[in-house]
Amino acid sequence: MITLIEKPIHVLHQETVKELVEANLAREEKIVDTLLENLKAHRPTYEHSQRTACYFEKFIEFVQEVDKEEDKPLRFSQQTKQRVGRIAKVHDIGKLFILELVDKTEDFTQKDGENLVELHTTYGANILAVKYQLPEEYVATALFHHENFIGNGRPFQLKGEKIPILASAFSVIDRYDAAGTRTHKAGMIRNSEAVFQDINSTFGKELDPQWKEPFRRFFNWHAMQGRK
Repeated sequence: MITLIEKPIHVLHQETVKELVEANLAREEKIVDTLLENLKAHRPTYEHSQRTACYFEKFIEFVQEVDKEEDKPLRFSQQTKQRVGRIAKVHDIGKLFILELVDKTEDFTQKDGENLVELHTTYGANILAVKYQLPEEYVATALFHHENFIGNGRPFQLKGEKIPILASAFSVIDRYDAAGTRTHKAGMIRNSEAVFQDINSTFGKELDPQWKEPFRRFFNWHAMQGRK
């Protein structure tokens, strides 16, 4: 006896694809939660990762807002938009590996440790790609978020459009949070206007100028939130 399929093949295909996407996102979320729990061992990196996750989600909203206003194709897909918070949470995961290595090695000098920390992007990308097999956007953001638009960043001195677009966008938020939590020699947190001017002056240099307007909107939004 032949069983009739109640739904058209194209509908079944769409449902299967949706189920696979949802399963992959659930897997990613579980991995990120595990890594984030491990990051709690280094509180500054953990807190930085949490803040940048919140900021990056909002920043991407403003990127899409600008795209729509200018009637341009969206620079990021809906699936990427769903991921950006998780991607931000693990962008510095390589630091955890390095800090653990430094702690276990008695003859490391402070300078040795600082030099190793410079390599956190490559260590992090390797962890995300090889050990956890996370999608390319996670790996590229971890690896390239310290590249500079003019080509003098690290680890590969990529320039302009050669920097993956999501890593390029995230570098704005990464710098913003770092600048906002940095203190003066007197021990005082820098005021928000000074932070804005610092970041704004780097577009076209360290930062890709395509993010200048979204950053302005993000900053105004964040200022209204009382820089929470």
